[in-house]
Amino acid sequence: MKIQSGSTANYIYFVAVDETDRVTRETGLTSFTVYRSRNGGAAAAMTTPTINEVDATNMPGLYELLLDEDTTATEPTEEMALHITHAGMAPVTRTVEIEKNILTTQMAESYAADGVAPTLTQALMAILQRQYDFAISGTALTVKKLDGTTTAATITLDSATAPTSSSRTA
Repeated sequence: MKIQSGSTANYIYFVAVDETDRVTRETGLTSFTVYRSRNGGAAAAMTTPTINEVDATNMPGLYELLLDEDTTATEPTEEMALHITHAGMAPVTRTVEIEKNILTTQMAESYAADGVAPTLTQALMAILQRQYDFAISGTALTVKKLDGTTTAATITLDSATAPTSSSRTA
């Protein structure tokens, strides 16, 4: 299952079965213990796990755990393991993938050096700044950083009056 980073409204389902025969579905359980480990970190107990039985009559033994703790990712994708226990119930382990939405994360200003392949952020920043913040003097086109004054890149045009090509020079 995948959830968006920071979301606190998603549930993950699990089936509670008897710890002895591992077949009989357990109903009416409350007060579960849940441990979580995110991205290889140490196990930590959920402080107040919200677990509900879905429907003891029509879906016996099916429970839902609200994923409302430690769901903010620092990496683009992280995995969280959840270990759910209750006296008389076989332990259940589930995993959840937490995805950071990179399209809503502010980019850090960065530019690749001349002749070096850029990262995605560096490429987008160079394209954006060449479109919006530059100065031309003769055959020199100077791309400015976000502050509007610092040079991000220097580009040489093939003509000062009717350029048809350009080449990055610094």
